Amino acid sequence: MGALAQNATAVTEYAVSGKRNSQFYLSADNESRTALQHPPMNRRHQPFTLLQACQDAPSLARLTELSADSVARLKAIEPLIPAPLRAALKAGPIEGPVWCLLVANNAAAAKIRQLLPSLQAHLRSKGWEVDSIRLKVQITSTQALRP
Repeated sequence: MGALAQNATAVTEYAVSGKRNSQFYLSADNESRTALQHPPMNRRHQPFTLLQACQDAPSLARLTELSADSVARLKAIEPLIPAPLRAALKAGPIEGPVWCLLVANNAAAAKIRQLLPSLQAHLRSKGWEVDSIRLKVQITSTQALRP
């Protein structure tokens, strides 16, 4: 078997076996053996946070910005909400001039619905353009299982 044929065989065996350090190829003069090597891979070995990843991607950066704005709106209206109801509210999505509040149950949603005009006026006085606040009741898995 010629040197080129042996070289091709060794390379083929390497490709099939996938063993990086055990396969060699023969040089053209059939005397020296050199281990098969692959070019180094360019990998990012530095860890980064989810927030950094979101800020690097334009669409995720906008989503992160909207989420932070929604949380800021909720914090701005917290003083107007009765203390027992504060735990039942979560900041929801913003769609233009419409802001959504996520409410834990129907009873809390009924009370918050009565406060909506004052909440909107307060947000407008703080500089947010809010034409309406939408309420969405979030049903948790424990509420869904109750008879």
